[in-house]
Amino acid sequence: MLVVHDGAGAAGEELWLRRVLLAGALAGIAGGFAGLVFQAAEASGRGLAGAADPLSWHIVMTDGGYAAAVIRGLGLSVIAYAASSRPRSRPLLATGAALGCAWCLVTGHTVTKGPHLLVHATMLVHVVCAATWFGGLVALAVVIRRRRAEDDLGGAAAVVKRFSVLMTAVVGALVACGVVLTIAFLGSPGELFSTSYGLVLTAKIATALTIIGIAGYNHRRLVPAVMDGARDGWATLGRTVLLEQAGLAWIVVITAVLVNLDPGS
Repeated sequence: MLVVHDGAGAAGEELWLRRVLLAGALAGIAGGFAGLVFQAAEASGRGLAGAADPLSWHIVMTDGGYAAAVIRGLGLSVIAYAASSRPRSRPLLATGAALGCAWCLVTGHTVTKGPHLLVHATMLVHVVCAATWFGGLVALAVVIRRRRAEDDLGGAAAVVKRFSVLMTAVVGALVACGVVLTIAFLGSPGELFSTSYGLVLTAKIATALTIIGIAGYNHRRLVPAVMDGARDGWATLGRTVLLEQAGLAWIVVITAVLVNLDPGS
């Protein structure tokens, strides 16, 4: 929404977008550092009972988990500052977003799989696109709700159209990056069905394809309908946006499982 929002909504819309952005940034910071406790607990092998184990914390502090939390926290802090400041600074928001996504470069399979330059660049683009999609959907839901309340259906339709065009490029980049990362992480296509990592990745791919199908339906059927002034299309569009959000949230859960699996297992 940083790119496609037209800035033409009522003052209340801008305030709600700032609140959502600030709340999301603060939740991300807190969640990132809280996640270190669970990483330490997992490293101890004793569950939460081992969360305070010094050796486990040494592992977390040195294997990239802590560095990732710090980088993500810095980026989200910049976003939180930008969301609280007036006037809105798009360059500052973009800088915070880029930094907030760079955590993926210092932890996980990104640092263990090669070719390193290709994997690092592809993973960064992948995470940026995923964040753009999920965050954009949240902001789009806010804009649709506010503009429908103001009976500004024309303005809402214009934002939806611009968002849909952007998402076409974003989804295309996500698919391309996903293919590259799958090839880099797996030894052969057969591992998609013969290893634990491959099976979980297959579930992620299936979920992503379902969400892409919903997004395609929005782009080709619902967006043109609301652009033509069909009021009944707004309710359906609102429900499909919620479905996309739920699907992407489920992908986040699956990804959390994937990062703890060895691609060869």
